[in-house]
Amino acid sequence: MTQNVVGLFDSHEKADQAVRVLEQAGIGREQISVLARNRVIPTNIYAEKTEAKDVAESSGAGALLGGAAGGLIGLLAGVGAIAIPGLGPAIAAGSLAAALGIGAGGAGVGAAVGGILGAMTALNIPKDDAAMYAEGVRRGGILVIVQAGEPQAGQARRALDDAGALDINSLEEEMRKKGWDRFEDEEPV
Repeated sequence: MTQNVVGLFDSHEKADQAVRVLEQAGIGREQISVLARNRVIPTNIYAEKTEAKDVAESSGAGALLGGAAGGLIGLLAGVGAIAIPGLGPAIAAGSLAAALGIGAGGAGVGAAVGGILGAMTALNIPKDDAAMYAEGVRRGGILVIVQAGEPQAGQARRALDDAGALDINSLEEEMRKKGWDRFEDEEPV
């Protein structure tokens, strides 16, 4: 039985590390989904300057991200930015991209019916968790989702945790203390 293993990261370096470990463990790129607001992904992860730039202002993510590379750079090769309600310009890869209506090569139709919450729940992520993950991405996090059966699901959970995935329950508690109520697909970004 396939299950989703989800991790939210507060930096592209941690998300990249997680994806690299997943790949080394034999988890294929087709099993890994990534979602981030495009401004948090550096235009060239391996450049000396790793300032996040808005991919939409560049000549396109595909031109900047080499397909032969591993990690995030390999997953995001050829992916273009799309507008997702509540997130703004974002990049997505994998089954999450498909659920959002993004075709091969990064062609997007905008937000899919139900937006990001609908896409995540279509992947069997509970709605409350999906809202937390979406809010985390809205605030600059990078979401990594792995679809795997046993024993890969256990390997995936360890890889995400070891790379520094945020504790979603602690994050929710912290955000609620600061007045956060819920993720709104229509909230301006």
